[in-house]
Amino acid sequence: MINKYNFEDHILLVGTNPLPNYIVAKYFLMNNQNLKKIWLVHSEKQNDDAGTKEVAERIKDVIQKEHPKMNFDYCPLADISNARTIKNTVERIILPKIDSMHFNYTGGTKSMAVHVYRAIERAKNIRDRSFSYLDAREFRLKDDMDGFKIDDLRKSIKISFETLIVSFPSFKFFTVHFRKFFIFNHIKNLYQHPGLAIKSTELPVNLYSLVFSNHYVHSF
Repeated sequence: MINKYNFEDHILLVGTNPLPNYIVAKYFLMNNQNLKKIWLVHSEKQNDDAGTKEVAERIKDVIQKEHPKMNFDYCPLADISNARTIKNTVERIILPKIDSMHFNYTGGTKSMAVHVYRAIERAKNIRDRSFSYLDAREFRLKDDMDGFKIDDLRKSIKISFETLIVSFPSFKFFTVHFRKFFIFNHIKNLYQHPGLAIKSTELPVNLYSLVFSNHYVHSF
């Protein structure tokens, strides 16, 4: 599949699972030489809700280890359930500073996705805009405008054990069920491909789907 993207700013919504954002950002860093900045839209701490600033910071730290020259900026949302707050914050912090952009709305909450999307659509100063979603069923990025699909990301994006466990220790899917499934698949891989598996530090392919959605963990 030919890559059609050449935007300068990439906007991501940060929820409690950092890995979809990491995968999407890594893909575009590998395939878009014009990318200059990644915006991380996250929730602020409120009462008993810790917010996702720490998750956003970890995403930034991990990516900058691999791409030291990449620029990052944050967009903190005080109330992710309030449409006006989301709209006004994005319009104030992000939209006046961008010209060509891509918004991937896989992360975050539904309200964040809807109202950030709408704010971007209505912005008159943006010359070029595109939108995508990371499909958990097909492991592909799907473009909203023309149905453009990027090939199976499991073939091009690798996730190391260090990235999964060390860099993202708050990864919410690393539960008892996740550990059991992880051990089971790793042992199976060792049995089927002993030479390769012992040397590999990459996440087993059978486990790759766990980075995308709750469904894969709660189904066990």
